[in-house]
Amino acid sequence: MAIFQKLPVRIEAELVSDLLEKFKHNFKELPKWVINAYEDTTINTVTDNDFIIKTLEGNMTATKDDYLIKGVDGEIYPCKKDIFEKTYISVND
Repeated sequence: MAIFQKLPVRIEAELVSDLLEKFKHNFKELPKWVINAYEDTTINTVTDNDFIIKTLEGNMTATKDDYLIKGVDGEIYPCKKDIFEKTYISVND
């Protein structure tokens, strides 16, 4: 049996509930990568509780309790909060 470990890769991520507040009240406070994703329609159908993201696997819904991740190749996808917190640690520089 082969055993593998994830490489220590840095990603950018934001809690979707925080992003939804910024979409509603102050669009300019959103991270640039989120604004770009919205402008190129990768992020669309923004509501009070969620938004739709075009991913390589098809459209996915990011709910308030999820994290939105910008991956190593610039791809954007949602991740459930409990999985995110088991997988990532903060490395604020």
